[in-house]
Amino acid sequence: MFLSKPFRLSFLLVMLSVLFMTVGLAEDFNRPLLFVSLPEDAQMIEDVHFEDGDFIQTYQLGGGAHITLLRYANFDMTLPELISSEWEGAGSVSTLNLEPISGQQTDAIRFSYTDSDSQTYLITLVAVRSGKDTLVFESVFPSRNGEEQVNALVDQMVQSMSVINMSESNLG
Repeated sequence: MFLSKPFRLSFLLVMLSVLFMTVGLAEDFNRPLLFVSLPEDAQMIEDVHFEDGDFIQTYQLGGGAHITLLRYANFDMTLPELISSEWEGAGSVSTLNLEPISGQQTDAIRFSYTDSDSQTYLITLVAVRSGKDTLVFESVFPSRNGEEQVNALVDQMVQSMSVINMSESNLG
């Protein structure tokens, strides 16, 4: 698939930032990471690392959207259970049929959610299980951005995903 030069540059920058964050955390070398090409306007607004190696990273995008990448050890929820606990009242829930990402068990779901201010969001969750870890991709876009446009952009990000375990890579 042909990606524009800015999109390739954004992908490289995201990969490098994740790589540099990983180098500083020795326990991460044995834990997988989910790499994804984010739009060039992505700005990291949250980067929380836990002592056990789990993490949450959130990137703000234009138009009020955000992407969150998470890694959890021993995550025992299904995506429908996650939706029930975090997005109570979700509507138009549909399962996405994705090929395994990097050969790992992959589940994906797309739905809409209306918050207490009557703002509607289009949300996609992807969970990739790699050993004892679950890597989660969460995209949240205001519906005013247009369902077709949002789904096309999110699908492009999902297609760019790969899982890498630093201890098994040839990067160092």
